Amino acid sequence: MLSARTPNARAVAPPYVAIGLGAPLIIVFARLLQGFSAGGEFGSATALLIEAAPFSRRGFYGSFQMASQAASLLLGAIVGSLITRNLSHDALMSWGWRAPFIFGLIIGPVGFYLRRNMLETEAFIHAQKRVRRATLGEVFREYGYEVMCGLGAVIALTVTVYVLIGYLPTFAVKQLKLPFGQSFTALIVGNLLLTVLSPVADSWSDRTGRKGLSLWSLIITLLIIYPLFVWLSAEPSALCRGILSVTLASYYGPFGALLAELFPAHIRSTGLSIAYNVAVMLFGGFR
Repeated sequence: MLSARTPNARAVAPPYVAIGLGAPLIIVFARLLQGFSAGGEFGSATALLIEAAPFSRRGFYGSFQMASQAASLLLGAIVGSLITRNLSHDALMSWGWRAPFIFGLIIGPVGFYLRRNMLETEAFIHAQKRVRRATLGEVFREYGYEVMCGLGAVIALTVTVYVLIGYLPTFAVKQLKLPFGQSFTALIVGNLLLTVLSPVADSWSDRTGRKGLSLWSLIITLLIIYPLFVWLSAEPSALCRGILSVTLASYYGPFGALLAELFPAHIRSTGLSIAYNVAVMLFGGFR
């Protein structure tokens, strides 16, 4: 994702014993800035990927939106696994937990450089010359159906990401009493599969169509989710997360192109941002 994440205050924030309530307030404020940054960039980043792609390769180019997010989660899981396996509990609690956040600061200057040097796509420049900038009211009035379709697509994405993928490691540790090491292993396996398979699925969608592939991916996931959780409760392993990643890759891969193609170029970024941020706020933020 081509967003410039805000520096993570968790890397340098003073502890509660030093500044009291100021410590959690700093963390909350920094997290809000990070969320505004990432959410605000989703629409423009996805639109740029789709518009920069040859028409027959839109799916493949768009897949890097979700594949890059899976890759970042994969990297985070690897770092988390290394830290928990190689530091004592006391070292981890006192300073080790800050190390991943310090490492994450690298994205700041990288994102700034990309943003400063990124050029607009020809499709957007052409649309900008021909059509005046649409207001928010016009987007809802003229493309209300497309916005609602986008909301539905993002709701499906958000629910699967936060519940089936994001919650699984917590479920494994809190309910199944698995050690953190095994939880990180499941994260690594799942996100590695998503990173690799999302572009593959999107290349497939360029040939067969996105709607059918995306719908079947969600149907299969819905059918297997209950048996998978029963199996996970009886025999905890990373294989459950791996299976979910395989079935959901066929939805995550085409997702960017599926959403972007709902809107014409002159309002694509706005339409994408509305659908994405409203759905994530309501179905992810209140999880």
